[in-house]
Amino acid sequence: LVDVQVHENIQELYEKYPDRRYFYATTKAKHTHSEVKYEIGDMLVFGPETRGLPESLLEGKEDTCIR
Repeated sequence: LVDVQVHENIQELYEKYPDRRYFYATTKAKHTHSEVKYEIGDMLVFGPETRGLPESLLEGKEDTCIR
């Protein structure tokens, strides 16, 4: 099951769930969402549909970016 939440900013999310694995949805990802072996507690992070997640957030997280 999915628990959809909206946060004002990414720092708020990280502070609320510090020990989770995060996967970032972006059209620029090299991995597809179906390649991941998800675990209970994993977090999927989506940005606005019109512009997506900011590049500054995705920088250095290429291994956890999914499309």
